[in-house]
Amino acid sequence: MLNIVATTGGDANKVSVSSTPKTVASIKPASGRSLNVRSVHIGGVSATSTDAPWLVEFIVATTPGTFTSVTPVKRNTEDGDTVASSAGRNASGEPGGTVVVIREERLPYPFSRTWQLDVKVKNGSEFGVRVTAPTSSNCNWTIEAVE
Repeated sequence: MLNIVATTGGDANKVSVSSTPKTVASIKPASGRSLNVRSVHIGGVSATSTDAPWLVEFIVATTPGTFTSVTPVKRNTEDGDTVASSAGRNASGEPGGTVVVIREERLPYPFSRTWQLDVKVKNGSEFGVRVTAPTSSNCNWTIEAVE
């Protein structure tokens, strides 16, 4: 088992969100494999102090979306295995097929939140973090998983 991390990598790669739902982060196992998502962290800053809460959804989709590539890295650089999973940020094409919302929460501005999870993502599926913000805003994220 290999512990891996995928992240936006700081403010330079933050993802813009708005009132249109957007999958800001994804991770999917390599062909013929599965992975377990263990935690997700997301931080967001709204444009104004009067914004309504953000909607954050964790989804599993059977048809992967189109994303800007993010390279997952080993949590422990001394592990001998090679990372096989792929990740992405800032969907330009939303995940599709059968999309199951496995958790949703409404979070007030600004926020920084970590969820501990145990979500198995099977071969051919993709785990995503979908965000809907009341106004144009930005967010950063991190996903930790086990291959």
